[in-house]
Amino acid sequence: FSPSPSIETLSDIAENSTDQTFRVIRITGSNERISFAKELVANKIKEEQLFREKRNKKYRN
Repeated sequence: FSPSPSIETLSDIAENSTDQTFRVIRITGSNERISFAKELVANKIKEEQLFREKRNKKYRN
């Protein structure tokens, strides 16, 4: 069993996936392993990016 690709940005989806509809992946910065359609993965990436931005703002203030 090969490790799941780790993706951080939306462009990583295209680089790390094939035409398979479902894949198990791990979002960079998250301990969750998810198996979803690409659209749901894209939404999760956006959530993680927002979370990181909020966390970074909090530490800058």
